[in-house]
Amino acid sequence: MRPVILLIDDDELFLDEVGQLLRSCEYETVVVRDPLIAVATALKTRPSVILMDLSMPGRNGFEVAFDLKDVPGLVDIPVIAMSGLSDQENSVYLELSKIQKFLTKPFNPLDLIWSIEEILNKGSIALVPGGQKVVA
Repeated sequence: MRPVILLIDDDELFLDEVGQLLRSCEYETVVVRDPLIAVATALKTRPSVILMDLSMPGRNGFEVAFDLKDVPGLVDIPVIAMSGLSDQENSVYLELSKIQKFLTKPFNPLDLIWSIEEILNKGSIALVPGGQKVVA
């Protein structure tokens, strides 16, 4: 069974690009453009990882992350946050919301895949000589 990645972002072009990348890496993707339905969609799809923008209208990514952590059955789903703001600007909220990873937009597509694989494999990604990352 392929891992399911829930993508939550209000930017349609970004969702299309990231969705194509993830599907090319054999992930199943579920796309949510409206953060107000993110928790209900997560309950329905039970994703392996949630990839979520932090800056969205109506409900920001931190609010969605807090909501996810309050729902039995969703509390253990890892969240990777993305934002054009640095993680230093968001560090307190990242800690409080229990977001596992943070990527600053724009990011290298390989960094996204490595982050997902690291989470799915419970941190068993190692660096090999030359700086390449491999799943151990």
